[in-house]
Amino acid sequence: MVEFSFLFLLFIYMYFGYNKINQILFVCIWIILLLLILIYYNLVIFHSYYILVTTWKYFFILFIIYLTIIILNIKPIKRWDVIFLYLIVSISAISLIISHNLLFIFLSLELQTFSLLILISYEKNQIKSLESGLKYFILGALSSGLYLLGVVFLFKYNLSVNIDFLNYIICDNKSIIKLSYLLIILSLFFKLALFPFHFWISDIFEGSNSSVMCLIATIPKLSVLVIIVQLINFDYFIIISGTFSIIIGTLGAYNQTKLKRLIAYSGISHLGFILIGVSLCNQWGNEIAFLYLIIYILCVLPLCILIIITYFSKDYYIIELSGLYNDSKLVSWLWAIIFFSIAGIPPLIGFLSKWLLLWVLFSYNYVYLSLIGIIFSILGVGYYLRIIKLIYFEKITDYLNWEVILKDNKFNSKLNYYVLSFLIYFHIFNLFNPIPMICIISLFLSNFF
Repeated sequence: MVEFSFLFLLFIYMYFGYNKINQILFVCIWIILLLLILIYYNLVIFHSYYILVTTWKYFFILFIIYLTIIILNIKPIKRWDVIFLYLIVSISAISLIISHNLLFIFLSLELQTFSLLILISYEKNQIKSLESGLKYFILGALSSGLYLLGVVFLFKYNLSVNIDFLNYIICDNKSIIKLSYLLIILSLFFKLALFPFHFWISDIFEGSNSSVMCLIATIPKLSVLVIIVQLINFDYFIIISGTFSIIIGTLGAYNQTKLKRLIAYSGISHLGFILIGVSLCNQWGNEIAFLYLIIYILCVLPLCILIIITYFSKDYYIIELSGLYNDSKLVSWLWAIIFFSIAGIPPLIGFLSKWLLLWVLFSYNYVYLSLIGIIFSILGVGYYLRIIKLIYFEKITDYLNWEVILKDNKFNSKLNYYVLSFLIYFHIFNLFNPIPMICIISLFLSNFF
């Protein structure tokens, strides 16, 4: 149903064009929202060999639909083929969420990967875009090979590729089953840019435009994490991967001079925290992990909007933010709020997710893991404060670029104002009362166990 609704929106987009779409689009969104609410309260569960649609998945399907609408409207897209690729990525993400079979998961992953590949390398005149697309293609092929190899090992012993059956047989001590499980998990770690497959994400972010970077940092990560939550059993390899992702992401961000690469390494660190929450394999851990991911996504969205509306050269150097406070105090305050939130500085909403995760780790006696999280959370604040220092306390840099000087003012979209206002309101409102958001996530995830 959701896929057909998405295709319906696609045809409306193609037929009416970008300027006439908004009213029709929001009507369709509210219709889909109403249908999902009715389905949820009727407790409709669709189950087949390939697909499992349960009540807790409706929340993430709806969230992906809203993310898609926001990302499509962050920067006007006038080419219908690009819009089509964005929607294909979202449809494949929804297919991943409802998948219940390893082969169906693979097909959804490949559909998503090839769509992202075209979007990354779409700007043919920029060598970095083509280079990023080639890297993503080669490394994505390696990831797909690992996944298929793990599935082949299951077929070799006439085992089912259903997720429920895989969770049942993983407790077996057969080495071939352990190897198959490890290969599949490693392939999914590549999609999330987690250790040891974290090295590609910074180059991909640098070569992509801001809208594609926002897409890669949000929708695919949410859909793949839903699959990982259903596959993961307690394993020290998962904890090690999450811990090293935190360490590498935090330390790697200090050496970056370009904003997009810094965001990439910051994402590695945050996803390491999320993976540690998932590795607990209980309802508390999953609720905190998804809460952390949703807060992270709602920090990345305004960050990408600010990148689009702020003057940058094509290389997006951090030093270009020097003296921004003297030019635009409003934009400077927005940068500060988002950076403080994503850094986890209290009392902003980004602090809530880290505090809850560390509290759960202490509750389950993961003392050393909690200390590592605290230490690298403190260290991670440093590179965000460096940017705030440039914005507020540094003079305007002598770094001049005629491309920046002559470009048109991009801070003229009413939609950017609306989206930024809503997201900033979300961060401020949850300072005083984060309970509704936590209760909504707990309500949906309570059906997972």
